[in-house]
Amino acid sequence: MTFAAAILTVLVFGLIIGNFAAKAATVISKKKKTLYIFIELISAAASVALFIKYGFSFQFLFFIFFAFILIVISAVDYYVRIIPDIFCIVLIVLAGVFCFFNIELGANLQQRFLNSGIGLITGGAVMIIMGALGKLIYKKETLGGGDVKLMAAVGAWIGWEKVLFAVFIAACLGSIAGIILILLKKISRKSYLPFAPFLSAATFLTIFLPPANALANAVFSAETNFLNSVLGI
Repeated sequence: MTFAAAILTVLVFGLIIGNFAAKAATVISKKKKTLYIFIELISAAASVALFIKYGFSFQFLFFIFFAFILIVISAVDYYVRIIPDIFCIVLIVLAGVFCFFNIELGANLQQRFLNSGIGLITGGAVMIIMGALGKLIYKKETLGGGDVKLMAAVGAWIGWEKVLFAVFIAACLGSIAGIILILLKKISRKSYLPFAPFLSAATFLTIFLPPANALANAVFSAETNFLNSVLGI
């Protein structure tokens, strides 16, 4: 099979997955027309991106399902303001199965389960801390329990290092979106902005990032080279 044919196959597969995701989201949120096409396109794009990274492999199949759940969660949270517990439970259970195939979590099975377990705790703990700080600063609830459970599940999938990156990226994306919407007068400062879509988008982005230590080394190396060029060293 040529690369173009493989991409086309994955694209069709993504559209099919997207159709299932759209149906699942619309059953819960009761929104249909505005969701179907968008979810199908997002699912197709995610499928192609994951295929380019992993090819036809167990990792590809697992991350397709992972993306499927994240897309449904995002749509439901956006429209209904809830994250059903069943999705987070399914993700956590499957994270344990995925440890047998996810070599990015560690060189051996023990390291993978350890990284997954620490990731689960880290993801949930960071969100609890963020929620507590938000309540202290804004005098109201800024994060829901669903966000905490979602990132605990995400941490079990991608490990403790990447889940920290995901939370940071999500906070940046959410802040930028909030500022833009306030400036456009689409929302007020007191409006609640669903966080799951930003958490999901950030999580998906971190899948394509190198391990945190490699990323930090790359950034440090780039900064060093830049300073050396400026100083003529």
